[in-house]
Amino acid sequence: MQKGGRLMLLADRQEDDHEILLQQARIEGAAEIEVPRVIIAVRELPLLGSGKVDYAAARLLGE
Repeated sequence: MQKGGRLMLLADRQEDDHEILLQQARIEGAAEIEVPRVIIAVRELPLLGSGKVDYAAARLLGE
């Protein structure tokens, strides 16, 4: 991740919440900085023709 960047989570569930992820991270010993603050609900991940995740399109969803 670039300095000043932010983690973003694309989730296919509406129930995902930053606080829930943060609690789980604490249980597992992960740092708070590793928990995405931005959670965007999507029906499905944007994919390339090869079936791999289209990261450029995913990044646009977060802007």
